[in-house]
Amino acid sequence: MLLGAKHLPSWAWGLADGYATYIHDVLPQRTRGSMSPYEIRSGWKPDLELLFIKTFGAPCQYVPPGGAEHKRGKMVGFLASNGRLFLLVPKWITGTIVKS
Repeated sequence: MLLGAKHLPSWAWGLADGYATYIHDVLPQRTRGSMSPYEIRSGWKPDLELLFIKTFGAPCQYVPPGGAEHKRGKMVGFLASNGRLFLLVPKWITGTIVKS
């Protein structure tokens, strides 16, 4: 994933690995009877309305609560347990978690 996102810092490899694991977990697999690992583990199909699969490192913007000015950054992950994005904002050294 990170090979196509050379504009991101090298420490983002860990985030790419975590995001790849998330995608693998929710996508159905032919070798498992067209079920996803998530579905096998939980007994439920992933909710396609909430499924969040975007291009790693893609440009995105975030509007903070209260209508402050838009922040632009790069999407570098998703935390499924609480529905948050990892957004890398250029002026910060590290990524920040923002509400999706």
